[in-house]
Amino acid sequence: MGLLDQILSLGDKNKDKKIIGKEVREFLSVPPREMVENFITALLEKSAERGLEIIQTAVDENLDIKMFLKLILRDLRSMLLLRLSPAMKKQMEEILGDREFKFVDANKNAPKPGELENALKILLDIYEVRGRSYLPQLPLELAFLKIIGQNQ
Repeated sequence: MGLLDQILSLGDKNKDKKIIGKEVREFLSVPPREMVENFITALLEKSAERGLEIIQTAVDENLDIKMFLKLILRDLRSMLLLRLSPAMKKQMEEILGDREFKFVDANKNAPKPGELENALKILLDIYEVRGRSYLPQLPLELAFLKIIGQNQ
């Protein structure tokens, strides 16, 4: 059975045959939006404790760390684009959901100049390494600490 068939079968479990986003996210082990936003907020506030707790929660809930990293990269990139190119605002509104857009737009100026670019570079560097790590969360933890300056 293909992935799409498996997702469609989620509707068979409900009386009204509807598939809801939460069920699909759980089935695919995708982190909830709130977790991504809380992690980015911890990164912006340079809160080692909060950031590491969020990563551990993702592990405890058996969420896909690669997908978590993708969502983080997407939001940080969106913040950078909105910050450097305000003309892209309408395009970004169309690409991102309403909640995501409001979050990235509200936080686009929070980091100092160069911090978003640095965070993106560090996270991109670990993207491929992550798959070869003994602990899938370890590269993200180390990258997070490097970004917030806690491993110097």
